[in-house]
Amino acid sequence: MRPTNVLSRSIAALAISCLAAGQSVAAAQPYRLDLDRAIELAVWQNRSLVLDILDVKGASLAVERAESSFDIEVRPVLEIGTLDDETTSRYGLETSKRFGTGARLSATVTSDDFDRSLGRRARLAIEFNQPLFRRFGRLVNEEPVVRATSALRRSERLYFARRSDLVLDVIESYESILRFERQVAADRESLDRAEELLRSTRAKEALGRSTRIDSLRVELQQGLARSRLAANTERLESERQALAELLGLDPDIVLALEPTGIFSIDLPTSHEAVERALDNRLDYAQALQDRDDAVRGARIAENLLLPDVTLTGRYERADKPLTFFGGDRSRWFVGVRGETDLNDRAARIDLEQARLEEVSAEQRIRVVQLGISREVRQSMLAYRRARADLATFESNLDHASARLELARRLFESGRTDNFSVTDAEEAYLDAESRLLAGETDATLAAWRFLHTIGVLIEYPATLAPEALQ
Repeated sequence: MRPTNVLSRSIAALAISCLAAGQSVAAAQPYRLDLDRAIELAVWQNRSLVLDILDVKGASLAVERAESSFDIEVRPVLEIGTLDDETTSRYGLETSKRFGTGARLSATVTSDDFDRSLGRRARLAIEFNQPLFRRFGRLVNEEPVVRATSALRRSERLYFARRSDLVLDVIESYESILRFERQVAADRESLDRAEELLRSTRAKEALGRSTRIDSLRVELQQGLARSRLAANTERLESERQALAELLGLDPDIVLALEPTGIFSIDLPTSHEAVERALDNRLDYAQALQDRDDAVRGARIAENLLLPDVTLTGRYERADKPLTFFGGDRSRWFVGVRGETDLNDRAARIDLEQARLEEVSAEQRIRVVQLGISREVRQSMLAYRRARADLATFESNLDHASARLELARRLFESGRTDNFSVTDAEEAYLDAESRLLAGETDATLAAWRFLHTIGVLIEYPATLAPEALQ
């Protein structure tokens, strides 16, 4: 059974699952999700992915269509006409079948009355044709099936590649929402602290222990905090709508996401990571398949330079009306026929083009290998850098928090002005934002590494590079 059969069977249930999921989502407010459930919804309901599934189904039907050329053909024979002012008729059945070697076997059984002196005659004709050189063998004759299967594999790889991209998009959107939720909460706390500092500063100004400049400075900080809260709230809402679209849900739905924590992995060596990527990357598998198609195309082009000679065997028998007993006429024929154009310039040009495509396909494999190696190594560097930065961000936040707390105490005790507090507040907000972004970056860097080496999702082994090596 082809792996696409599972996909094709899912199409029938897809509309039902989408409708049921949509109804359940609309009924539940808010709609709670964890990361696994979000990925599951995206795989089943993403509208772009549905189109890819239909493309795979279409490619699967193309394979069946190509294979049908080797089915047994059955055709009725019916002719009614006038010969020398008398009505004549011919009816019967004709069957034929092609074989992978290029052979074709046909049999025709008819009854006719074209010869009035003999009356109605039953006729049997059996014919066998086998190409000997140019179109002999499975390589040439099964090429339409092989090409259609190759196109199917391409469609399947494209589907699973986009599915992996979709999963990564869902993870990135999910983690971004969690980040902005924490950022909005931090912005609200910052706004509360700014409002508290403004009240304290105005009270000190009323007592003459502070100036109007100090109050204006804090009012500016309060306005900045309010603006920052509004901007991040808007970005959070935008990310929620983007995730809903990825999941195939109503963009106005209220999503409640479960926290995930920081995702970490153990990195292999660079050599092991590249080797694993070459064992799993679908774009590398497609490059290998393109090479195989080009090699096969060059072999077929060479074959088409051979003489076009066909061995033919034919047996015909005509008997008395509607019976095959007591026959009075039968003929045998065995021979060869050929149609060869002595000017083979076009065929030789086709051969040269096929060989160029073969060389080009080999070069593309090397280009893909180098690209994969570069992507894997860059992904590993990005993950290591994100993990290293995370420790620095955590330390910086601790220092900024301690500084802010000390500055507020000194201000309340009158030992410093509010400039120290506002400066410490800005430093704390910057450190907090950097830590939130760093945690998200570290998590996403891990997921992106798995995506880069081709193991983010599972797919059929028939699509992997190992199936072509």
